[in-house]
Amino acid sequence: MKIRVLNEGYVCNTSFALHDMDEEQKEESLWNHSEKITLAYGLIRAPKGSVIRVFKNLRVCGDCHLVFKFVSRVFKREILLRDPYRFHSFKSPPLEKPKRTKNKDLNTKLLHKNNH
Repeated sequence: MKIRVLNEGYVCNTSFALHDMDEEQKEESLWNHSEKITLAYGLIRAPKGSVIRVFKNLRVCGDCHLVFKFVSRVFKREILLRDPYRFHSFKSPPLEKPKRTKNKDLNTKLLHKNNH
């Protein structure tokens, strides 16, 4: 999952990592968020074409939200993500393919531009 979304143009937004560590550790920390792990498991276990549903008891960070958008497009799956404040619905293809850059603001702009 990680390799496919990175190849599609996703760039990790480390501003959502709250601990004081170097950039590489922040990226790895963000990839270990429970909703991303749950999403990977859902891609493995859910029948092809079925909706993947993820329920979270904490608010979803912006980086996870962006990963869900990319995964929905790359794997052509509908994903419903529920946090305590709202439902997030992802249907492919929600994004134009961005150019891969080191600019972390690119993903933030896409996140706000395609806010549903």
